Amino acid sequence: MNSRLGEFTELIATQAAPASGSAAAMALAMGAGLAQKVVSRSPNLRDQTALGAQAQMMRDRALELIVADEHAVKDMLRRGTPGPQAVAVPQQIGEVAGDLDALASRLIKEGNPWLEADSLGALQLAQAAKKMTDAILQSNST
Repeated sequence: MNSRLGEFTELIATQAAPASGSAAAMALAMGAGLAQKVVSRSPNLRDQTALGAQAQMMRDRALELIVADEHAVKDMLRRGTPGPQAVAVPQQIGEVAGDLDALASRLIKEGNPWLEADSLGALQLAQAAKKMTDAILQSNST
């Protein structure tokens, strides 16, 4: 696992793409994974199965958006100006961030108290991703 994450961070450090949108999506994938763990270890959580599926869908979508953002950045560099995907993809990352924020906030209140740090970590990763996408959208919309 360390080698894959190392490769990803190496690309971010040395290439034009992936860039901050991909990093935001990676943060979301990690946060959704934390949320999924908390859900699976919170047997008294109402709607546990549905919430677990929701967290899995967020994680899967975030992983897809890592690649989508990389393509959007490469397209923007080829064009010399932001194309439609340079706005659409960060918006989608921001939407997933909002969904994860809501789930993590619920888990802080209702999830396994032994895993509160994981719930809080999921929330903070979602909030960081949202701030990043807000900055990207501001930059790509000017």
